[in-house]
Amino acid sequence: ARVLFAESRAVDVGCDSSKVMDKFAFFSCPVIAASLQAYSPCSFNRGMACTDQPPVNFNAPSGKQVVEMYQCVETSCVSANQDKDTSTQVRKCTYRMDWSKQPHLSFSYQHGSAELSHGCPDMYSSGQNPLFPNNLQQGESTDYAQTLLVGNDPNRSFVLGHELLRHLSPDSPVDLSGFAGKFSGPVSSNESSPWARPLYVKAANLRVNGNHLETCTPP
Repeated sequence: ARVLFAESRAVDVGCDSSKVMDKFAFFSCPVIAASLQAYSPCSFNRGMACTDQPPVNFNAPSGKQVVEMYQCVETSCVSANQDKDTSTQVRKCTYRMDWSKQPHLSFSYQHGSAELSHGCPDMYSSGQNPLFPNNLQQGESTDYAQTLLVGNDPNRSFVLGHELLRHLSPDSPVDLSGFAGKFSGPVSSNESSPWARPLYVKAANLRVNGNHLETCTPP
């Protein structure tokens, strides 16, 4: 009811906040670019020093980082009788190589099985899945600006606060093509292995691949 009341009383006030006082106001104004939050990799990773971070940056009201590791993933397991004359059950699982936001502990995998050899043929060279780099926060990390100015004049603009900006979820990929020349990571599958886990990510072991940064080139 309060929302409907405010909507019915709202006045179109343009983009000059100096003329607005004690009103239910409606405004549709451009974002003042200089007020956008500056984001870079160290904005999302507590273990990463801003002085030695990968050279990527962008300005936005909110930002999100997604970190995934290329791993051997156990997809499904079934238990079946070994033969019709015994009640002994054998557990069989299927496996595949895939990107994942969380670590998959491979200690319980059926090492030596034909299913693991077929789904993850390189598993035998390492014995286990790689760990995430020490200076990356695994999974999704999202951050929102504290304030944002909208209007035509910074001195007469409207100020959007942090709680309101939390409703502006980041949904547009960052174009990384302009940063590609700053990275010197692997350029072919012959130069890297998905099992060679880097302790830390940096410009020297990353490369741009579309909207992603990668330390390996999966087959």
